[in-house]
Amino acid sequence: MIDKIGIRKTNLTILTLCAFTMSLTLASTAWSKRPHGPGHRSSSAYSEQLLQEIGVDRDTRDQIEAISKSSEVRAKETNMKIRHAQKKMRTLLDQASPNSEKVMQQVETIGALEIEADKHRLMTMLGIRKLLTPEQRISLEELHKDHRGKKKRRKIRRIENSCQEMLETACANQGTHEEQITCLRKYESDASESCQRALKKLKRPNHLNFQEDISAPTL
Repeated sequence: MIDKIGIRKTNLTILTLCAFTMSLTLASTAWSKRPHGPGHRSSSAYSEQLLQEIGVDRDTRDQIEAISKSSEVRAKETNMKIRHAQKKMRTLLDQASPNSEKVMQQVETIGALEIEADKHRLMTMLGIRKLLTPEQRISLEELHKDHRGKKKRRKIRRIENSCQEMLETACANQGTHEEQITCLRKYESDASESCQRALKKLKRPNHLNFQEDISAPTL
């Protein structure tokens, strides 16, 4: 009998390798610049001011900070392992005749580390989530929606300023922001350096978003 699970796993590994090979340079740069710790904060997942604003008491804030600091240490260790694994992958792929078996093993190593990182962020989120009341979670979600909206609008304005020439030529017939961005990505290699930088900052989501997940309503 054909092992369907094994086939699916092999296909997934091959697709992962293709994606990794195409984006290796960008990925390594992203990891090297990636802020350490869940929620993209240095010591606490949320600022003292934000937690006070939604009515979190002193004791709970201290518990959240303790969880965040502990999580940050482990996140740094995992990020370092991922960067090391990616460096090893680059070495394998730079060979004249890469060993396919070693390459595939390294793909699985990187994938396992990234899953470990996502699981760790999720566990941290659950640990903090338990400390918040349903009302606080709702307030946090509303604040984050407002923050994400403002952040996205700033990025859109940056793209409009940096990619003006491309928007007036190749992408002139695109109406919505989504259509314009799709068009710009299509012609990204022909765009100016400033336009390319602006597009890179508007990355597609590919990992669990710690702050969005923690404030999501309970199902």
